[in-house]
Amino acid sequence: ALVPHGVAGFVDSPTFYPYLSGRRNLALLARLDGTANEARVAERVGEVLERVGLADRADARVGGYSAGMRQRLGLAGALLRSPRLLLLDEPTNSLDPAGARDLRSHVRRLAEEGAAVLLSSHDMAEVEDLCSVLTIVHRGRVVFSGSAEELRKQAPAAVHRLSTSDDQRAGTIGATQPDVQI
Repeated sequence: ALVPHGVAGFVDSPTFYPYLSGRRNLALLARLDGTANEARVAERVGEVLERVGLADRADARVGGYSAGMRQRLGLAGALLRSPRLLLLDEPTNSLDPAGARDLRSHVRRLAEEGAAVLLSSHDMAEVEDLCSVLTIVHRGRVVFSGSAEELRKQAPAAVHRLSTSDDQRAGTIGATQPDVQI
């Protein structure tokens, strides 16, 4: 099945040929997507590599890329299609904090430029940081759709039960805190 024009994305961790360079991998993707003009392929690949910050490593083998670099290459592959709808499933999985921050920055910029970004994630901090509307699906049904603030208003207060080596002393200390119930 062909992906409609203007739709792109990747699931979890994009996979590439490790023995090819980032540039060659993207050129293959562009050709598979129907771009036959070699000059246009080279130009477009160069543009997206520059955009995701991989221009300086474009000719290195992907097998030597870090997880963050492979995620950025996945984003570059999606950008080849100039997406109006970008689908991302757990895009920051396995990334270090700096890599995750960098990828979120790229996604935010795409949204600011008018692309609709559909993000699937279990990381609520990431979801709040990137999304204006949250939709929670449970067993195939939408159980919530709205802002993070609306979700917080509907959600029950967090409850944690603790046992300590000295519960009486811990209770005395906890009683001085406004959000702790003994």
